[in-house]
Amino acid sequence: MAPPRSFAWNDLIGEKGNCASSLSSETTPIATGNDSTMKYKNIIILTSDLYRGGVSYSSGRLAELLAKKGATVEIVTYENLPIRQNVENVKRVTSLNCPYSRTSHRSKLKQAYVRTFRFPAILLAARRFARFVKSTFPTMGQADKPTVIAFTHAPVAAAVLSRYLFKADFHLIASERQDPKADLKSRALIKILATLYNNVDKVHVNSPGLVERLEQDVGVPRSSIALIPNIVQRATESTLSQTANGLRRAAEEKTINAVVIGRISPQKAIWQAPIILAELKSRGFKVKLTVIGDGDPQPLEDLESSAAEHGIEDNIEIVGSIEDAKSTLHKYNLGLFLTNWESFGNVLGEFLAAGIITVASDTQAGLVNYLEDGIHCIKAPVLERSDSNSAKTLSEVSSRLATIYSDINAANTMRRHAISKMIEFDQNSHALRFIEEIERIGGEK
Repeated sequence: MAPPRSFAWNDLIGEKGNCASSLSSETTPIATGNDSTMKYKNIIILTSDLYRGGVSYSSGRLAELLAKKGATVEIVTYENLPIRQNVENVKRVTSLNCPYSRTSHRSKLKQAYVRTFRFPAILLAARRFARFVKSTFPTMGQADKPTVIAFTHAPVAAAVLSRYLFKADFHLIASERQDPKADLKSRALIKILATLYNNVDKVHVNSPGLVERLEQDVGVPRSSIALIPNIVQRATESTLSQTANGLRRAAEEKTINAVVIGRISPQKAIWQAPIILAELKSRGFKVKLTVIGDGDPQPLEDLESSAAEHGIEDNIEIVGSIEDAKSTLHKYNLGLFLTNWESFGNVLGEFLAAGIITVASDTQAGLVNYLEDGIHCIKAPVLERSDSNSAKTLSEVSSRLATIYSDINAANTMRRHAISKMIEFDQNSHALRFIEEIERIGGEK
């Protein structure tokens, strides 16, 4: 499938977070819309949370953009977590207050509670969501019928059940955020997902690889799938200037400051980072790795074990989650996006937009689908830790990095290609594509 066409870049909205409780529903003014052709303007964004991670960012930004285009936007979070993703111009944020994400909680008791009740709670979430829709839109004509855009599996399930068990009336777009086969693993859960997707109006995906996965593994027809890539935020001029200086230091001083950023979820293959850096160290580079993020402890334990095994445990700093990780990108000259599967990979886009030389796992789906190996980034094969050839394979990645860092012209060429490519993933085209789908679905009913 062809990559997205290029659009002019618009200035993006600021992203300062807050920690207000999502239980309360506070109304803020709706921005004056600038899209007079938008007929079906009632939108509900049903998302897992506005706490952290790619779903929080993507759902929050879409809500903002649709509001700026003239829609009346409500956000409903499935789980009641602190709000770190600031969202402007939406009518209100409400929570269904149902358990979902085990790794978002540090308490062992809370994790056990989520693990026990996350599936039974879907029915409760469906009932609560149906009551929300009915109270928010008690009477409506066809043009007033809301469109729900549901992010991640539990919110999608709750939305489907609220329509068919509790008779809530709305159009429904389900946004698939992962490779279902890799994420769910269970054949029974995949069958359930297939049933859910057969009862939505459209399934949104953000990379070409997910189109194939949904067709082959879940049985969703291509005509029911809308491919709309995520937004990649443009780096500031200050960040670009500083990462250019960092690239020169890598070439002149053989100093590599690498970074891993993001929620540490089970699919993250960050154990590969020490192997890559140890090989660069053996080639005379001074190396340091900073890991920003928290979540599932197992990938971090694997990282520490791998670092000890390759003798660079003193070169690694795990700083945990910080509120605005993007503001630190200017410090680094190597981005490591190492994972077994992704739907898109917002952090990968942030690395590339900032002009940071990046190693990206060549997953079946994700932003990597749009990238060329050796042009925009260095692609690394998806590897299991048990793979006996993993050290040799990653050594080859290190060798390619060493070649790039030893040739400032080659490094700057990759940097320019990466920055230029990310301009294609702009906010205006993202919003307009969603509006096209909303209008098409509304017109069909």
